[in-house]
Amino acid sequence: MLFSVTLSLLAVVSANPQPRKPAAAPFVLEGVWVGEEVGDVGSKHPTITFTKDGGTLAYDDANGGTGSFTMRLQAVKVEGTQVHFSVPGGGKLRLWSGRWDGHKLSGTIAADASGAPQIGTFELKRPVYEDGPRRPSDAPSHSTGAAAGSGSPAPGGEAAASEGTPGSERDAQQEAGAKRLEERLSQISDQASQLLVSIQDWQASCRSGGTPLYDQPAVDCNGMARNVGRLAFAVGKGLEEAEDEARRAGVLPGTVRQLRADHGLDSSKWDELSSKVRQLEAEARLRR
Repeated sequence: MLFSVTLSLLAVVSANPQPRKPAAAPFVLEGVWVGEEVGDVGSKHPTITFTKDGGTLAYDDANGGTGSFTMRLQAVKVEGTQVHFSVPGGGKLRLWSGRWDGHKLSGTIAADASGAPQIGTFELKRPVYEDGPRRPSDAPSHSTGAAAGSGSPAPGGEAAASEGTPGSERDAQQEAGAKRLEERLSQISDQASQLLVSIQDWQASCRSGGTPLYDQPAVDCNGMARNVGRLAFAVGKGLEEAEDEARRAGVLPGTVRQLRADHGLDSSKWDELSSKVRQLEAEARLRR
């Protein structure tokens, strides 16, 4: 009798198992993260995309623009559930250090690579729509070999620049040109990131009612404005020269547009950044 009661109890327990505590999600850094960054001058909402070879950080444009501007992450390092990476800011690389707690990635932001002083905090989560970052391998191929072999004509205006060159040689020339363009755009993107941060620093420190970002005892607003002008000239000239070189190599216009977009340098973003520079220069003249 006791044996049958015990079996009955076991059957009841088996049929009604105790609910298990949901396990924390495994930590996988690669992908898209969204969240909040809080500092002395308020909060921002970055979107950070980690990739195998680094990643990018984009801020929504809160100054009347139509999109966001992208900065390249540097020195990304993962140690267990701890993550460290650097982002251009204030003429230095700001160090972000965070820990994954099973649900979110949160931590502190330091003014430079030494980890001190702390100038902000951040908290990042995976967006519910996350479907993985865009990687270079997911982008349309820069080589035109497949298109040439498909029998379909290239879109209007995108025929190869050197029609008299044999196909394989032309394809190799275009692919090499696209690779050089990508390298140049990577460098220009870093300069554009510095330009954006310099504009934000000037607005925070020198605009009427602004508060210095790093509590400087004295701010050289005229020098900051001149630095913005130099960076803007370098980015604009760099884009012009990079596109001219790509055109001479026969890189298709569509490939050029895609590579510029991949590096946050498409025409609309550059127009917005140029507009910010012109606005800063106008405000700087009024201060004199």
